[in-house]
Amino acid sequence: MEDSGVPPFSSGRYMFMHNGAVQDFREKAMRPLRDSLSDEAHAGLLGVTDSETIFAGLLDRLGEGTSLDAALAATIRHVSAVCAVAGLKATLNLAVTDGASMAFTRHSTEGPGNSLYFIEDGEAFPGAVVVASERLDTDAGWRKVPDRHLLTVDHEGGATLRSL
Repeated sequence: MEDSGVPPFSSGRYMFMHNGAVQDFREKAMRPLRDSLSDEAHAGLLGVTDSETIFAGLLDRLGEGTSLDAALAATIRHVSAVCAVAGLKATLNLAVTDGASMAFTRHSTEGPGNSLYFIEDGEAFPGAVVVASERLDTDAGWRKVPDRHLLTVDHEGGATLRSL
């Protein structure tokens, strides 16, 4: 990882962003999440943020040859499990790209998470898929990503939503 503490994070062909937080991360979640990292991922950590730690875990899963969407879903499951054991809330709007495809999550361990929207071929964005925390204009084509869902975007299939 090249930078510490401030997203977006990048490593090789991957770029990552986290909108949200793991409650009491440094006090209760950092150690169990970091203990589950490979030696290589752990050695690459520069800071002490939840986002950097989540990205390191995601990179481990991607290093196993897992697809973006499967690696992101597995990362969400792992972070959520650690938070459940510790009794912590986490909001996990995550985004990752390898330069060809993108995957996004809207997930909260308790209650509704942070908002996430997307639009395909919008009036202001013809031929594109745009993903944002909030609608960027009044175009009726904006769709809200439901909580605990994964959104994938690629050149061939456009945008696809599925439950986590």
